[in-house]
Amino acid sequence: MTEPLSPSEIDRIKQAVEANFETQVSFLQDLVRTASLRGEEAEVQTMVARALVDRRYDVERFGVDPQAVDEHPAYSPATIDYADTFNVSGMKMPKAQKGKSLILNAHTDVVPTADPSAWTYPPFSATRDGDWLYGRGAGDMKAGLVANIFAVDAIEAAGFRLTAPLQIQSVVDEETTGNGAAAAIHRGYTADAVLIPEPTDEQLVFANSGVIKFKITTRGVPAHPRDPDSGLSAIDAAIQLIAHLKGLEKKWNEERHKHPGFEKLRNPASLNVGTISGGEWPSSVPFGCVFEGRIGFFPGEDPWERAREVEDSIGALLAEDARLARSAPVVEWVGTM
Repeated sequence: MTEPLSPSEIDRIKQAVEANFETQVSFLQDLVRTASLRGEEAEVQTMVARALVDRRYDVERFGVDPQAVDEHPAYSPATIDYADTFNVSGMKMPKAQKGKSLILNAHTDVVPTADPSAWTYPPFSATRDGDWLYGRGAGDMKAGLVANIFAVDAIEAAGFRLTAPLQIQSVVDEETTGNGAAAAIHRGYTADAVLIPEPTDEQLVFANSGVIKFKITTRGVPAHPRDPDSGLSAIDAAIQLIAHLKGLEKKWNEERHKHPGFEKLRNPASLNVGTISGGEWPSSVPFGCVFEGRIGFFPGEDPWERAREVEDSIGALLAEDARLARSAPVVEWVGTM
């Protein structure tokens, strides 16, 4: 077993981190200022690749080919076109291997900014205010990506050398499917351990809920608002379905005591509706409504079983409510299985 680092060795690493910290923050700002929404990660990935080349990593760029990885258990149904984006892998090999290999993995895609005018600072300004850096993707998770790179810099600057293969992975499309990481696994990039520095309240997390994303479409019967009962509101139907799904969420969360590590979490099976769009005219009973969201499931559970439970539960509700059944809800699974 490898001996733990001595206090003086730890101090050398800390000093190396501090000596290069301003450079680290500056590089993070450069990455945050480079908007990288899903499918638009190419520019920021090019920056990461250049940084790894400068550090003498053996760098490879590779895309996500849905047809090549669609049978892999880590693959999810693709929701974007991967033609203009790619993963980046940087590898360093020891002169003689006697330790365990490690992958440092992080993603570069970010979620939408909502209304930029509601931000204190513009979302891609990477504004530094005291000890905080503000910008979309700063925490989730470009700070983690940069920390991966500069942590290795600090360890090397402190005089330590590799004893096993080390790989830094910068992957795409984590926010919806995780197919960037799936493509890396499919390509054969594995190691004895993987560290992913996601922002998790500075806690080491060894297990996490899975996520399934859904889209549900309802159809109404248009009518004039002077006689709304002659029609059927697709929006009202969607609201009723959302309330029903929240009941499922409560049921699933009551099962958390069966799963070690999840007992004290309030909402590990979180069901969140993130988007909703419906209606055609303020003075008409709406014909169409679409809402999208995500549900969680526990480690070891079959996500398709969870999906079927949602569909069966909606089916049972429609069998009891003839009026709601007229909205003919269509359930689609759109990512992260």
